[in-house]
Amino acid sequence: MQAALDKDLLQLLRKREMDTVLKHINQPVEHAAGVTSRLVLAQVQECHFRVAKKLVRDVEESIVSASASARDTASKRSEAFVHALRLELQSRLKCSGTSALIESLPSVAGLVMNCDDQGPSVFSLRVHHVGRSVPQSLVARLKALDDRLNPSTMWSSLITEKIIQVIRNEAYGAADGIMPRCGKPCPRCKCPCTKALGHVSSTDGALHDTYHQPEGLTGVNWHGTNELVALSCATNVIKNCSVLFPSGKRSYKEFEAIYPGWALPRVTKFLPLREYIFANCQPELVQKYNKLKCSNIPASYAHDLGEIEKQIERLLR
Repeated sequence: MQAALDKDLLQLLRKREMDTVLKHINQPVEHAAGVTSRLVLAQVQECHFRVAKKLVRDVEESIVSASASARDTASKRSEAFVHALRLELQSRLKCSGTSALIESLPSVAGLVMNCDDQGPSVFSLRVHHVGRSVPQSLVARLKALDDRLNPSTMWSSLITEKIIQVIRNEAYGAADGIMPRCGKPCPRCKCPCTKALGHVSSTDGALHDTYHQPEGLTGVNWHGTNELVALSCATNVIKNCSVLFPSGKRSYKEFEAIYPGWALPRVTKFLPLREYIFANCQPELVQKYNKLKCSNIPASYAHDLGEIEKQIERLLR
């Protein structure tokens, strides 16, 4: 999920939408919800196209097969065609919607749709006279309707919401399977908790934890200089820095006591994109939070955006 979030930020960076980038970093819960929704929506629409393609293929194959049966029938070919088509559709279309297609098939009783006088060739796929082939006309109509089988924006969004709700309900506190992450923001740097949703209800790993990012990304500044903080919570623990409260200073090593429910920050993984943003978006950060520019940005933050993009893509494969 971290890679998916960073990919979204990187794409916004490419578009120079800096305000949106900083907004997402400052509002990680909303950002994660938006990214998750788009990911699920893409899968919903992909499923729609896949099912629609199969539906058209199955109906076309049913028409062709039913036409062959009717062509080989000596009389009442229309009845034979519709009967064979009904059987083919019942056989091929196993999902909901089958009955609607079958029940809408026309009645061929009587002489209205009798085409015995036209001979067997009326059910041939290849004829010289346009409009003289039943399967040819039906397949042409089917292909015309195929272009209209696009997913509904309203229904796709509704299905997406339902899927996300089911996943969250089923995955809450689960030990395996699909497990959305907790996402609770760090009280200092606002990097979202990377543990599984519902982990606080377990006996092991109940404390929130995350990779942590440069605190200045969310407007945290050094007392005295008012400069944006370049260090992450984990680095501040290593350097034994302090958090200033009205009651006085407290060491970052007291993180668990200062912020109940959160684990002591540890350096487990660096977030190069977040470091890149901090190093390259100083003017935007200064303007957004009314703080001073960081005068001591670590040299390690000088990442190459192209390399970051490759790393993210590898993680998402």
